[in-house]
Amino acid sequence: MRWLKQKLKKVYLVERLYRYCQHIIKRDIHSGVTCSHVCKDFVRFIKKRSNADCILCENKPFPILIYKNLLEYLSVHDDFICMTVLDYVSNKIDKERINVVLRHDLDSGCSEVLKLLCNTEKKLNIRSSVHVLMDKSCYDATAMKPLLLDLYRDGFDIGLHTVAWMYENYADMFMRESAMFAEILGFSPKTLSIHGAWPRSDVDMERRKIFESQLRLDLLLKDTSFIGYNGHYDWASEDSRHMGKDVPLKNSFLTGFENCYRGDVCILLTHDNGWA
Repeated sequence: MRWLKQKLKKVYLVERLYRYCQHIIKRDIHSGVTCSHVCKDFVRFIKKRSNADCILCENKPFPILIYKNLLEYLSVHDDFICMTVLDYVSNKIDKERINVVLRHDLDSGCSEVLKLLCNTEKKLNIRSSVHVLMDKSCYDATAMKPLLLDLYRDGFDIGLHTVAWMYENYADMFMRESAMFAEILGFSPKTLSIHGAWPRSDVDMERRKIFESQLRLDLLLKDTSFIGYNGHYDWASEDSRHMGKDVPLKNSFLTGFENCYRGDVCILLTHDNGWA
């Protein structure tokens, strides 16, 4: 058992070293960072951290206090800056801090949970992105219109949570979703994310790859309101599901950002069916 623990520690250290070197190659070399920047990142690297990922909550709904405490931690530490997806795709990245993108995916159309999450952010003068489904298979976004418009007027980024990749005519479906969004809410979406629908066939997965690659190349975004698409993050913390199944909320949801460095972009992804 002792041998296993030592081996796991070595594996964890190798992973951290790889992550640190990757950051230097991908971010620092091309950004012309200062010596102070490099030194601060090195201090983050050598700082001792636990590799244990214990369970915080076994089942949903998770207490909103966990999310509140995490946001308070991020807001008082100068190492971090919270932002929306719109900030990210608009390239408003702070090279001297760890950029944390806040996004809420509305998978269930639960207004009360969305209010809870966004009110928690507003109290800390933080804004996030709210991405809405438009295909009506889970809910009708029309019912959420008053809340979504209030959030939009209050500085939140309201975007599209697309399921177009699930259809053979995905390009047409994507345009219909965008048009429906504008018709319901009265403005066009500037940001989007891909809904991780399950179950998926091999054909679905191949179509999703093609769909996402066309988004990255802006082939589907020409002559639209979207600023751009970027599904890449240096770290992702998610609250709820893995391959379509509910999973416990683990400690890495809170501590994953500690393995990131200045100039990195991370995402804190939450859903409207996971909190109370």
